[in-house]
Amino acid sequence: MQAVDTLGAGDVFHGGFALALAEGKDEIAAMRFCGAAAGLKCTRLGGSARAPYRAEVETLLASLLSCDRLERRRAAPDYPPGSSCAPPRPAPTSATG
Repeated sequence: MQAVDTLGAGDVFHGGFALALAEGKDEIAAMRFCGAAAGLKCTRLGGSARAPYRAEVETLLASLLSCDRLERRRAAPDYPPGSSCAPPRPAPTSATG
């Protein structure tokens, strides 16, 4: 993830934390959620109005969880080499006119 603008990241972090707690998540799950939300916000120009949608945060968290599982499996001595755990990248777009 590459940060391009941190304006509003604190607002998104605090809002995500409060939302997760209000929805009944424990503190660790709430920290994961708000950290992912704030991190995604930093990849976009603009303040808190550029906060990510819930689906974006959940997709990031799912990919990180999947990555974590893969890393643990990869640590096993019988795991085959060569698999990757990079998060999915958006397809490049071309501007033709």
